[in-house]
Amino acid sequence: MNSNLGALEYIAFQLLDDRLPSDYISSLKSDQDKIDTLRACLIVYILTATKIVPRSFQLQASLATLNGRDTIVTAGTGSGKTLCLLIPHLLRPNSISITISPLKRLQATQVMSSTIPGFTCTRDGAV
Repeated sequence: MNSNLGALEYIAFQLLDDRLPSDYISSLKSDQDKIDTLRACLIVYILTATKIVPRSFQLQASLATLNGRDTIVTAGTGSGKTLCLLIPHLLRPNSISITISPLKRLQATQVMSSTIPGFTCTRDGAV
């Protein structure tokens, strides 16, 4: 086992305990995917003042993006789809992505929820 992975697992399980999506993490084959998943859980947990731990579908979509695969997420209003867009940028801060949303209200909400230090998010009002 990778020593970074072992350290991350220890810290994540100590801090997040039963809130960590353990079944999903144990199903991952790649050590890098496990490291990215644990880092995402810890970063989101800390940035949200211990309120949010990403759920399995958010981590799955984020890993697909990080691994260069296209991603489609179908989930209800308020389920946390925006976090699927943010996690890859938290893990790879120099990356760029473009999200197309047909709803002005959703665009505004996504920009407002993306107020993370060092993270730039803009909205084109022409839509």
